[in-house]
Amino acid sequence: MRTLIKNLFKLSIVAVLACFIMNSCLHEGDKTVVLPLVESSDDVEDTDDVDDIDDIDDIDDIDDVDDVDDIPDFKPIDEVIPEEMQDILSPYITIHKGDDPPVIDGAYLVSPTVTVFCSDHAFPPGFVHPDMLGHFFSQNNQILGFEYSDGTASGITTGFAMIEGSGNDFTMYFTSEGVTDGVWSKQTGIITGTMTPEGIKDLMYAYFMVEKNDPYGRLMDVNEFRVFRDGDGMAEKIPL
Repeated sequence: MRTLIKNLFKLSIVAVLACFIMNSCLHEGDKTVVLPLVESSDDVEDTDDVDDIDDIDDIDDIDDVDDVDDIPDFKPIDEVIPEEMQDILSPYITIHKGDDPPVIDGAYLVSPTVTVFCSDHAFPPGFVHPDMLGHFFSQNNQILGFEYSDGTASGITTGFAMIEGSGNDFTMYFTSEGVTDGVWSKQTGIITGTMTPEGIKDLMYAYFMVEKNDPYGRLMDVNEFRVFRDGDGMAEKIPL
């Protein structure tokens, strides 16, 4: 089991948010929704019925952000997430600001992954999703790399994010573009929490739709958003 977890975390966190964001932004009725669906919210009590995350051996390690092209320039969170959207999100997720964030490098397990709120009503509050595995690496002041897998996506996505905060509190944020089910879209993702020796306390993440080319309405609408949290309040840090 330890070897399995170690291999899994060689995946890491853009994959959690990019694969999860790109796929779960589909409307619930679409056949290509990646997250598991149930007939009623009463059927969802825990993650015991979710298939185990497969071992992935063919992931190349990324040791340093300096080895990767196109590292973004830092942009303050107020330039990436409009103030109006921050106000809309504020009842559901705390955004920590500041120019001295903690170092969050490491691998983390989000278990269980629980819906807080979906403005498009795709999933009810309390809906349980598969565990998520995330890896943050090579943080350089306010830029860091990340990879992610939610255990159901067919691939791993890797990218870069910006981070703000102070003390032990942080908010990581990034914008991703891609094609889901033949539809181009652009979303912004947010991860927030408090660093502790055990892991990330009160980890929450959210994403909202920025733009899309979606004539048939396959994806959630622009400015719709979804918010999730670690169900036990602690995203445990896992040794690599």
